[in-house]
Amino acid sequence: MAESAPRRCCLGWDFSTQQVKVVAVDAEMNVFYEESVHFDRDLPEFGTRGGVHVHKDGLTVTSPVLMWVQALDIILEKMKASGFDFSQVLALSGAGQACFSINDCPVWMDSSTTAQCRQLEAAVGGAQALSCLTGSRAYERFTGNQIAKIYQQNPKAYSHTERISLVSSFAASLFLGSYSPIDYSDGSGMNLLHIQDKVWSQACLGSCAPHLEEKLGPPVPSCSVVGAISSFYVQRYGFPPGCKVVAFTGDNPASLAGMRLEEGDIAVSLGTSDTLFLWLQEPMPALEGHIFCNPVDPQHYMALLCFKNGSLMREKIRDEFASCSWSEFSKALQSTEMGNGGNLGFYFDVMEITPEIIGRHRFNTEKRKVSAFPGDMEVRALIEGQFMAKRIHAEGLGYRVMSKTKILATGGASHNRDILQVSVRSGPYTMASPMSVASKSQRFDGKDSLHSHSCRKSELLAHTLQEAALLPYSSHCEWGLSHMQVSSTAMYNPLSDTSTGLWSHMESACSSSWQTFSHLMPVFLTSSRPLPSNLTVTNSPASPLVTWLSDCHCPSGPSLCQKHE
Repeated sequence: MAESAPRRCCLGWDFSTQQVKVVAVDAEMNVFYEESVHFDRDLPEFGTRGGVHVHKDGLTVTSPVLMWVQALDIILEKMKASGFDFSQVLALSGAGQACFSINDCPVWMDSSTTAQCRQLEAAVGGAQALSCLTGSRAYERFTGNQIAKIYQQNPKAYSHTERISLVSSFAASLFLGSYSPIDYSDGSGMNLLHIQDKVWSQACLGSCAPHLEEKLGPPVPSCSVVGAISSFYVQRYGFPPGCKVVAFTGDNPASLAGMRLEEGDIAVSLGTSDTLFLWLQEPMPALEGHIFCNPVDPQHYMALLCFKNGSLMREKIRDEFASCSWSEFSKALQSTEMGNGGNLGFYFDVMEITPEIIGRHRFNTEKRKVSAFPGDMEVRALIEGQFMAKRIHAEGLGYRVMSKTKILATGGASHNRDILQVSVRSGPYTMASPMSVASKSQRFDGKDSLHSHSCRKSELLAHTLQEAALLPYSSHCEWGLSHMQVSSTAMYNPLSDTSTGLWSHMESACSSSWQTFSHLMPVFLTSSRPLPSNLTVTNSPASPLVTWLSDCHCPSGPSLCQKHE
């Protein structure tokens, strides 16, 4: 039966490595609409594989920014064609992959800035000093080191740059029609933010590039309402003028916010690699793992630990010791005792990152290293060793198990009840499905919670945003959702009047200057470098923004083209 009443909703956007996705969540927390654009499949003209370009050096990995913009255009036009009622959207927010915006921007897989990492660590007194300051030692993918590389290799392009955005703040800027600030949580993954004081570290800024603070702009809490949606969307799609844009954040902070973790809780993603999310009050930054500002409570923190030997390692042991069968794998876990009789194993067939180690390391009850265990014991040694390592490294960052601790499991291996039972038997935890987070944090006990669902960042974020938008202020405090409050007490940054915003200039090609448009595509587009040839996009009414950009084919690029002056 068709629904007669309009459905007030919130939108959650996910600008990830391989796609842009949106979900709409109504007042009853039902996901009633979702759409996505897969870069390789739906935008082949950009020539990506897995959503990225891997360069000849094998270290540089980039993604074309215009591809994200066109994907957004396509999704919005699909929503419009389907009859989606934009007038009922109360608010929107989103998540972005860990990188920053330039023509062909480095993404999280890039590892070409080792020299800049060492320079940054040396400038502040070493890797541990940098970790204490910014939450992480220097990592090649982190924005500060990528900025330093560009400044060193192309200082002219850097000097012509007005604004530097992360993918998250860039995506929010697209909806605002003006610059959106970087939020504390995603800013924590740059090796630039002083995570205690919530300001840019002058020592780190000075090490990377000059005048960097003014190009970044001041960071804001992840809870900030950064403005109302641009008039472009009001006129073209029918969004209400009062639709609020909440600061976009990084994909990992968004996962923590969407899963509604509380202090003492753990979220573990059991995928190709395993990832651990922790809520911390008193972090202890280390050389392994990351500490971010908490997206829910700016006075608290979150920790992120990544383990490369995840599902692929479990599959190898399954194939070697359980006849290539998950059923046999489960039987092996069921037939062996908790603690594995004192036999312990750590398995790293590829170089691990937490810690940096490789090989299979087995120890018997006498703490002597052995070459192998019996088959069933091998299976349990793997699973117990993996979860033991996660707890040890988590405690190294300041995590402590509490009586109310719950574990939220997601990823492919979370569907295996026997693997999850191993993880909960040795502590006062409960195990909860991530999707239960969107329904008032209903808690399951260890036996009833083993029907985990796949965690989708955009869906969980939309759930959280919807809860906050529809609840009275008093309920925000009760539910711990003050980070998404939309009452008059929420942080609100009244940006420039969107009635004359940048989007309104996009409908007629070339009617605005390139410099004006650079406010929307904020980084390095004002440089004199030509656009890559593969960014020429065919004219399409479904992509007003990209067709305007692609109208210039000048060898020198739009910034030097008289047509765009």
